[in-house]
Amino acid sequence: MMNNSFFLILLSFCLTFAQTGFAEVPYVVPDNSFEERGEAVVVTPMSPIKSQDGIGLCYGFSATSLLENYRCRELNVDCSNPNEFLSSLDVTSYYGRERLIEGGNTMRILMNLEKGKKIAREECIRFSSLVHQVAVTQNSFYRDEKQGWKFLTKKWNEFKGYAGEKRNDCASCLADSIKSTLVNIQTPSDQLKNAFLEAHTLEEFLYKALLPVQCMNEAKMAEVPPFVAKSFPAYNEKLTDESLKAKVETILRNNIPLEMGICTSVERPCREDSGHSIAIMGIKEVCSQSTGECKKLVKVKNSYGNSWQANNNDGWLELDSLVEASRAQGNYGNITWIQKPGFVLQEVKAKGTKTPPTSPRRPSPRSDNPAGPAVAPAEYKNYRGIWKCPNSTFMDHYEPGCVPMGR
Repeated sequence: MMNNSFFLILLSFCLTFAQTGFAEVPYVVPDNSFEERGEAVVVTPMSPIKSQDGIGLCYGFSATSLLENYRCRELNVDCSNPNEFLSSLDVTSYYGRERLIEGGNTMRILMNLEKGKKIAREECIRFSSLVHQVAVTQNSFYRDEKQGWKFLTKKWNEFKGYAGEKRNDCASCLADSIKSTLVNIQTPSDQLKNAFLEAHTLEEFLYKALLPVQCMNEAKMAEVPPFVAKSFPAYNEKLTDESLKAKVETILRNNIPLEMGICTSVERPCREDSGHSIAIMGIKEVCSQSTGECKKLVKVKNSYGNSWQANNNDGWLELDSLVEASRAQGNYGNITWIQKPGFVLQEVKAKGTKTPPTSPRRPSPRSDNPAGPAVAPAEYKNYRGIWKCPNSTFMDHYEPGCVPMGR
């Protein structure tokens, strides 16, 4: 049985191997002729790098990074203490409460949490329990990603094939199979059985199966103080490369991390399966002594694991490339962040650029696997964000009576 440190190293390598196979393009590192000029700004405190293991929950991991930073800062909590890590699965579930969905929206999660909620802790809901029996044979890394997630999906599909009186007995057998295979899963057998019997969709089943009831006891959960969720730009607000870069720098220089949606494919328009969410936690300028050219770099906290960080200049990447990749994904809500209620950003002007006005909140319309909206009125035909619907509900697709968020 492999030890935990080897398991985590291997998992990070699997992710790096897989993502390299897709030739993701926005991660540009300057050559060695560039040297740092001035003092780098790195947001603190920041929790350690985590890995999504190829599961389409990048948007939830980004939200978790922002929430952990905010919680540690406001409550003076040690972000490096594993006991203080927030459950990425519980955070992600706030995109569609009591469901776990691949492909989603960071802003929607934060909007559902901004009035102050308690979040389950990672130590109780272990994301690592989703990965099992990682093979170390040649060329096996990519196909072994998200094994636990695929295993649970397979068991759900098996259960759907049963009918009548068999369903109860089969639910027990399938629950036992999960416990024996995903040995680190904390969910009791009875809860796993009920997850099969009570869920109507795969997403509901995954939520009920992966969030143990004992971890959802408020006495054991972590407090997140109230905050305000923000995004830029707003619907119908003009976006330029320079305005986006200026807003990124302003937020970071206020010691606030942010989330950015990017397109990771070369194709334009962006492929639907190429949306990705990253957290950004620092900024600095580098210049070439030979040419005098200067570039802005930002420090990316990617949910691809520690090996990705090590192989990509510890996350210090060219901002221009990320902005281009973000605009390829869309032109609404490209970045998202959270701040203390009543706090006003101290505006910072990028060189040669006017600082854009502070924008109203806007949900960000991208994900690991973004889905386009349903047919909407002609005046909204190009809108790809979150819809505000009757009874103050929010949807990621159009339904009759809905209008773009912010209208």
